[in-house]
Amino acid sequence: ILCSMSGRERLIQMADTLRKEMQRFRNRASSLQPLALESLKYHKKIVHFMKKKDYRNMKRSLIEHIDHVKREISKEAYYRT
Repeated sequence: ILCSMSGRERLIQMADTLRKEMQRFRNRASSLQPLALESLKYHKKIVHFMKKKDYRNMKRSLIEHIDHVKREISKEAYYRT
């Protein structure tokens, strides 16, 4: 509202661009929230094995986590096109 009241076209355009970018970021962040929650489960599992010095299972869990994230990102990229 303040930008519109200023009457400055460039300021209005910049504010509108910023508003659109912020909305896009909010939409993207909310779509990734389930992935973040799943990632947290993997992180806890990895830390658990690390604390037990069970490096074989830690490595296995880390690889599973990375593979999972890759699959989820690939799915999202597929559905966005």
